[in-house]
Amino acid sequence: MKDLLMEVRNISKSFSGVQALKDVEFQIYSGEVHALVGENGAGKSTLMNILSGVYQQTGGTMIWQGKEVSFQNTREPKSLGIAMIHQELSLAADLSVMENVYMGRLAKTSFHTIDYRKLKEDTVKYLRRVGLDEGLAETKVKELSVSQQQMVEIARALSLDAKLLIMDEPSACLTQNETKILLDLIRELRDQGVAIIYISHRMDEVFEIAQRITVLRDGCVVGNFMSDEVSVDQILSTMVGREYKVEKLHSCRAAYQDEPILEVEKLWYKNIVKGVSFKLYPSEVLVITGLVGAGRTELVETIFGCRKATSGKVTIEGRNITGVKACKMTKEGLALVPEGRKIKGILPQMSVEDNTWISALSRFTRFGIIRTNDAAKEVEHQINSLNVKTPSVEQLMKHLSGGNQQKVILGRCLMCLPKILILDEPTNGIDVGAKQEIYKIIDDLSKQGISVICISSEIAEVMQIADRVLVMHEGSVTGELINDGHLSQDVIMQYASNVKIQA
Repeated sequence: MKDLLMEVRNISKSFSGVQALKDVEFQIYSGEVHALVGENGAGKSTLMNILSGVYQQTGGTMIWQGKEVSFQNTREPKSLGIAMIHQELSLAADLSVMENVYMGRLAKTSFHTIDYRKLKEDTVKYLRRVGLDEGLAETKVKELSVSQQQMVEIARALSLDAKLLIMDEPSACLTQNETKILLDLIRELRDQGVAIIYISHRMDEVFEIAQRITVLRDGCVVGNFMSDEVSVDQILSTMVGREYKVEKLHSCRAAYQDEPILEVEKLWYKNIVKGVSFKLYPSEVLVITGLVGAGRTELVETIFGCRKATSGKVTIEGRNITGVKACKMTKEGLALVPEGRKIKGILPQMSVEDNTWISALSRFTRFGIIRTNDAAKEVEHQINSLNVKTPSVEQLMKHLSGGNQQKVILGRCLMCLPKILILDEPTNGIDVGAKQEIYKIIDDLSKQGISVICISSEIAEVMQIADRVLVMHEGSVTGELINDGHLSQDVIMQYASNVKIQA
């Protein structure tokens, strides 16, 4: 084993009386990749936020290179060589890439003005390392895709020349090629002696790059393994506290003999969505898949009225809703769970209760007066039926785990009594246990007669929940496939890559 770089002893942390961490023991050595895994709410991000100075522990000690340390702010760990890439992007949207990479450390001229030439030169080095075009250095962050923004976050961390690099779900929004670049970069940093803590729900990545794996459950360490001495099933079973089995929950209930509930005809949005047509039937689970950048999110946002269609037609039960604004779509029977719950989905400073009923207030309002008792009962019903884990409905939304936040957003949509529910990457960034719960919710919705459109990048997930699959490539539908038990992942990937299918 290489040199011990950092050790945490009996670290504990509580929020508003809720114990997030309890007596956690953890070590990280120079030149190793140490994976930290666990279900949402297990305490992974809380522990890393303590290591990076975002939070202060309630109890316990941290040892850095043999000396006890206690961080009061995020500057202190950075000065020691600890850098963290957070799960939620923390870039300044209206600043350029190079200003974000060197924020707080901008190069100055002898006249004490910003040296933009040197700033660009220094930034370009790190953009090349993460596979981004050097021409993006002067581009404003808001003009980048989410995956490009994530790579900028990584470039910023690399610019700190860290001894310990903490990565919290760094590949969650990356393409397959970008993920490969990231993993190669991690290997390079490891070989240079950098210690890396890697948090991920993607077990294939964990086993590909990690030497050690620590499992957290309910704020406690429940397992510490060498990756070459343990199986994926053992890790998953340790995470959930029981034998883990993947079961296909969904059975097709689509009423293909009935009239379609939704029809999309030759829909265009700029040059991103290109003449897409499809039908959705009662009780159907239709999954739209394809590579990142295929136009899937833009398609459903155009249907929902978040984007104005260039041309084409959308009808629900025969009613033309083309051009109807998103704020009026719930009255048409449509609800959307957006991609990126932290940015588009939750109101972090508001309570779970307020987050749940905010879109359905018109149901409980008469003559301008809200029937709060009726609304509260419905919120309680949604929280219980979706198994949202929260101390109370008064808990602030920001304190819930990702999986529970996602279920609250689902509950908000269901309170609007939709006939059609659109889910954009509903399991992105949540653990295996929470994923199975989301799959069960989707299955229950189809039992209730609700039609579901789900965007998913995970082919295994597509196979598990879909009745029918639409595959997109560069804005167009390249395949429409029935999931009849004979559909293969290879066929889906061929359509997603627009490779000619061999007869």
